[in-house]
Amino acid sequence: MNNLFDIQPILPALTSGQLVLTPNRRLAAKILDAYNNHQAQQSVRSWNTPNVYPLEAWIHNCWEELQDINPLLVPRRLIDSRQELLLWEQVITKDQESSPLLKPSGAASQAQSAYRTLCLWRQQVNSEQYLSHALDADVFAQWVNTFETLCEQHDWMIQPQLIELLITACSPSTLDSQRISHCPVKQSAAILVAFQEMPPLHQQFLDCYCQSISHYQPVTLNLLKTRLSCNDNDQEIALSAQWARQVLLQAPGSTIGIIIPELQNLRAKVEHDYRQLFDLGYFDPQAEIKEPPFNISIGTSLLDAPVIHFALKLLGYRLNTIDIGDLGGLLYSPFMPGLASELDGRTQLEYRLRRLGKSQFKLKEVIDHCARLTHQPHQPHQPHQPHQPHQPSLFETVEPETTTSEELCKQAELSGCPLLLQILTTLNSSRYPSKNHPGLWSHWCLSLLEQLGWPGDRVTNTLEYQQIGQWYELLKKQASFDEFVGEITLQEALSLLRKETQAAVFQPKTADSSLQILGPLEASGLQFSHLWMMGVSDDCWPPAPSPNPLLPVSLQRQLQMPHATPERELNFAKDLTNSYIDGAEIVVFSHSSYRDDQQLRPSALITSVEERDVDHLPITPSQYFVSESQQLTSAQMQMGSCDMEFIDCSIAPAVDADELPHIRGGSSLIKNQALCPFSAFAVNRLNARPLESPQLGLSPADRGNALHLALEKFWNKTRSLSELKELTAKDLEDRIGESCELALNTLRIKAKPWMGTRFWQLETQRLSALLQQWLELEKQRPDFKVIATEQELNTELAGLPLKLRIDRIDQLQDLSMLLIDYKSSKSQLKNWSGQRLREPQLPLYAVLTRKTVSALSFAEVNISASSFKGLCQQQPPCDGIFPVAQSKLDFAPQWPELITQWQQSLEQLATQFLQGHCPVSPLDNSAYAYSDLEALNRFYEIDLYGQQEPLNRDD
Repeated sequence: MNNLFDIQPILPALTSGQLVLTPNRRLAAKILDAYNNHQAQQSVRSWNTPNVYPLEAWIHNCWEELQDINPLLVPRRLIDSRQELLLWEQVITKDQESSPLLKPSGAASQAQSAYRTLCLWRQQVNSEQYLSHALDADVFAQWVNTFETLCEQHDWMIQPQLIELLITACSPSTLDSQRISHCPVKQSAAILVAFQEMPPLHQQFLDCYCQSISHYQPVTLNLLKTRLSCNDNDQEIALSAQWARQVLLQAPGSTIGIIIPELQNLRAKVEHDYRQLFDLGYFDPQAEIKEPPFNISIGTSLLDAPVIHFALKLLGYRLNTIDIGDLGGLLYSPFMPGLASELDGRTQLEYRLRRLGKSQFKLKEVIDHCARLTHQPHQPHQPHQPHQPHQPSLFETVEPETTTSEELCKQAELSGCPLLLQILTTLNSSRYPSKNHPGLWSHWCLSLLEQLGWPGDRVTNTLEYQQIGQWYELLKKQASFDEFVGEITLQEALSLLRKETQAAVFQPKTADSSLQILGPLEASGLQFSHLWMMGVSDDCWPPAPSPNPLLPVSLQRQLQMPHATPERELNFAKDLTNSYIDGAEIVVFSHSSYRDDQQLRPSALITSVEERDVDHLPITPSQYFVSESQQLTSAQMQMGSCDMEFIDCSIAPAVDADELPHIRGGSSLIKNQALCPFSAFAVNRLNARPLESPQLGLSPADRGNALHLALEKFWNKTRSLSELKELTAKDLEDRIGESCELALNTLRIKAKPWMGTRFWQLETQRLSALLQQWLELEKQRPDFKVIATEQELNTELAGLPLKLRIDRIDQLQDLSMLLIDYKSSKSQLKNWSGQRLREPQLPLYAVLTRKTVSALSFAEVNISASSFKGLCQQQPPCDGIFPVAQSKLDFAPQWPELITQWQQSLEQLATQFLQGHCPVSPLDNSAYAYSDLEALNRFYEIDLYGQQEPLNRDD
């Protein structure tokens, strides 16, 4: 690969050992790489490492050398930026007036930045110049005084104070007092490379320690520059990736730089899109995670590494509850032993816990359920049945089931996941002191993680190995906080460890690549054959001024501190832009035309550059670019990378005699077959169930079950319309209240801690009002008797055994039967029409029952509008039910013919189910509503492969 830095102008200086300083480590590393490559090309076998340092590193070298000569020159101890930040946070937290109004961590970061800026510009909060700009009530000045007092008491200092001490140590008076004729670390000359600015303190330091200073002047390389307008950031990223790929295909030896001003915010999107083009195996879930085939200058937080994130989560479960959203991460983590051998058992455990309807679990609860889980055949989840044994009173406390430790030990032998049980038990039984120092807490964490088997029983990949190694180093550094925080609790220690892990930047150790993705400052000083800078719109480049809010703005403007004025930002951006143009042969600038419906223009710094369209970008023939509508998806790209074979999966094995007795279902089975045959196969034969999620209150299913049960309880005591009308208003109110209380008692098992007496009182009022409204509608009907509620019927249809349940059966005046299905939402009669009945429950019961049925009806029990909606043979039994002959829908004109039509449609659905007919063929747009089976049937991905147009779920 070609070098990213031209060392020819400073080659004699590098060879002679002259000092070369850079503003960052990346540029220093590239200079060293270029020098090493040059020496290797000259067939030199060994050479001295040139004196190339980032400025901060050289300052540390000077300090260490002076300490070696005479430790008394630097009597105070240097604290790093993380220790300093923690000290600022303590100062702000102790400020009783300000701390309640501020977030200490955010305010501490601002204070640290403000104080360092003051030091670098050689200012103090008690200086005359600062006081002339400060307000009367300067909170920051109070913080600084407290901070400096603490540092003096403990002999601490920060980096700018170290530089001040080094300047003092180099002064003639100090050298004379130490009987030293000259400063031993002073350099004869220094070359500065790519410095855009120099704070006064750094400039003073260089003047003291360098006899002469010169600046590196790069050779101008630019041959062509152009700019491009894109729709948005996404298109900019996608086009830059395609352009970079094409450049590497046409000119393999090229060096490409992609500069992104907002790289910190766009990093995940950038890496995803670039991997999509440069690493086709990245989206294969079976492939090992590898480092990207390009370099990104900005790393990720170490906390974002899954192996580290899980370790901290696992340690936190010793003190905190487990959220339902974290349950899968705990049970299926590859960083905990036993996943491969206990996958089935852990899956059953998750189903068991989710069926409780709780949003949080204590660790002991998970252990108890894990111990109860035995190697019994997995029973599929069954809908809640309203027929329950005696329930406790509505406002009675429900005690959870308890299991003794001896029983847990016995059940552990039968557990579906004994290794998981052992791990969680070890975690729950781990002991720890009430308080300890951070360094000792880190030893405790490491020891516990080792006992728990972290990071799992599989071999870690390269990235995970590096992440674990960096985290071990971070844990060792926790002892450096001992004197700052003293003894703290485990909760505080984990909070500190999480904060430090989040602040730690993980940058994978990868080979140097021809493709570099950089931020604006990281790209300064580097040279490329091809360069693309995106985000050069008028609202982003130059950046808007952002003075530090803790420092007087007028002072920042007067001293030209960082980000203080628009003029300073403009000049800074102009210098960077010119350096990019001079440092690359071909330069492409791009900007977005819109952001959040706001129209954008190109930055004034690039308006003079010629604009081109995407088909005429340099070194990119038009045949390699496609319009936005033709861009390939990742699925299509993977299809093009190998031969794909489509297999017809619409026919499954037929249900045989051995499987038939295990088929469970009633009208829901026929309904699933009608909505989508694959759904019936997945749910009723494969026992596929979506994971249950907790609700903030009662779920719609819970409220629906409560309504059914309340109506059942009421009509079991009130058997006819005449009995209903005989009830006084007080008796009716009492009977409704009693029915609602009995119904809601069935939900007490799922009660959350916050669902106290008041919550259940409100639910009782809501349900009582709903029943009161519905019963007023019932009173308007002609005379009827309720002969059955929640009636079960075990039967078969075309050889398929079914277990049906009808909500209610009324006997009318002519002794015929009206079948009623309660609905808490809107219903439509068209759901009984066609070959695939969307709501087959009532037609099924009408076809299979031997009773004389003359009418079917939905009962819409809704607080906004309650009504009957149904069909009848001749005389309507109440408003909302119409004779079938008057229907405008696709029904047979006569009742017997309609029954026959239903029977044929239902038998056809049952026969198709038994024969294994299971194509992914939804009935209409809403067939998959609330099913959560899309991840299994993948219907909405079919259009990716050009097989079928997807239905619009929003229609």
